[in-house]
Amino acid sequence: MARRQLERTYREGMAPEQHIDAMRVKRKVGEPLEKLKEFSEIIKMLNEGSTGLAERIYSENDHCVEELIQNVRDAQLSLSDGELGDLDIRLLKSDPFNAMNVKLIASEQKCAFPPDKSLKQDNGCLILCYNERGFRWQDVESICFIGESTKREGSGKFVGEKGQGFKAVFNIANFAYVLSDQPSSQYFFRLREHKHPLCGVKYIVPDYLPRASLPEEVTTIMKGRTCLCLSMKKDDRIDAYDIIHKKIAEKLQPECFLFLDKPDKIKITAEHKTKRRVEKVLMRTVTQHGENYQVIQLSVAEGGSTHSRRYLLVEQEKQVPQEIRDATETRKSAERRAVWVAFNLDDNDKQNVAGFLPIARLPSLFTYLPTAQERTGLPALVNADWRLASNRETLESGSGAWNAWLRDELVIPTYVEALGVVSSLA
Repeated sequence: MARRQLERTYREGMAPEQHIDAMRVKRKVGEPLEKLKEFSEIIKMLNEGSTGLAERIYSENDHCVEELIQNVRDAQLSLSDGELGDLDIRLLKSDPFNAMNVKLIASEQKCAFPPDKSLKQDNGCLILCYNERGFRWQDVESICFIGESTKREGSGKFVGEKGQGFKAVFNIANFAYVLSDQPSSQYFFRLREHKHPLCGVKYIVPDYLPRASLPEEVTTIMKGRTCLCLSMKKDDRIDAYDIIHKKIAEKLQPECFLFLDKPDKIKITAEHKTKRRVEKVLMRTVTQHGENYQVIQLSVAEGGSTHSRRYLLVEQEKQVPQEIRDATETRKSAERRAVWVAFNLDDNDKQNVAGFLPIARLPSLFTYLPTAQERTGLPALVNADWRLASNRETLESGSGAWNAWLRDELVIPTYVEALGVVSSLA
């Protein structure tokens, strides 16, 4: 414990560039090739494990968009009360980082693990820019480790907990640029899908970037915010640009952040070489609230028109019984948990509106974000801290005691209470 505290104090005293340099040393960056051969088996196992994790974590490559929105939401919990959370999503035909990538690949051809020259290709760029307090050293280390997370705590307020979701971006990206531009946090670094040329390790070796080296187009967008920029991948298996364009232009539904308290607004801009430019804004607004309920209005503004849908969210919270905590490895510190049940308040003839999926086609089980789990049988959407499989799409097998307790002791009573609230608001 004393050693861990000493390391923590040491890291907190480092400037961002020093911290990243120290992380690179731990990953054997710059070691002679002969020295690296001593670690070849460990590096091979690490790469195979992390590659398998990134490929298996979601059944669909585009699900990483929800993963990134989740990361934004968790980061925006740091905002002060009353401060709105904004997220700007841009899909650009031309990658602002391509010139940097081309120069980088050319300079690394004589390294121990030279990158493939095909990485010079410009396949477009996905940018997510949002307001938050900024990256801490713990956040950087979490992104640069396998299975590490800063979000494991007993409150259940964080969506992510497995410390692995960010790696899924490498299903669609060759490079990930993480840029934290707040006055108290000046972390600018790059991660790669391919083996790092100086040590052979994939995904988790950061390259520090001076702010002055960043493309002007990107620094103009940042303006004191955090940006995640992904240089898109295109090969025989995947055209990431087309996949992500369809996701954010057509498939991303307003209900995806019905149960997220942040962000409050998502602005989407999606360019395409052959299709029309898409510009739309998704908004989540609390229009009415009581002791245990909220009325949420979800809105989609696109092409000069705005369409909305209203939901009643009813919440119940209970103490977690000790025997349930003891039986659930990842919930031993859980003290209290809440469940939300959401009813659509629109008239039947308004339940199918432009910009929204028909009510009957919506996923009905959420863990803040929608899952792919089968429908609950209830005429409502249900959100709870379900134990999920690593892919965050289905309930985790063998999680019976925890999920059964949520269902029986929270979901059913909350649903009954919600029916009463609906009647009182009618």
